[in-house]
Amino acid sequence: QSTMAGLARGLGALFALQLFTRLLSFAVNAFLARSLGPAWYAFANMQLHLIASTALFLPKEGLRRAAQRIYPGGVGSPLAWGMNVAWLSVPVAASVA
Repeated sequence: QSTMAGLARGLGALFALQLFTRLLSFAVNAFLARSLGPAWYAFANMQLHLIASTALFLPKEGLRRAAQRIYPGGVGSPLAWGMNVAWLSVPVAASVA
């Protein structure tokens, strides 16, 4: 019973946090859209989208390529090399972002 209560509390907190972050993001965007001109607002959103897309693409592509080189049930150097390549994408993405 206590596990279900903890699960319900956690789910409620997760939902409330998600709602809060969405409302905060909307409020900040609305404020910026009203206070900046259309050209500056579009420029800032485009740059942010480009940086976020690049930062998400690098680790995803690194993990995908490493997973293609790892055989199911494989052990040894191919597995270790693939995991090293996958983990290398994390600092690269952090430095780009």
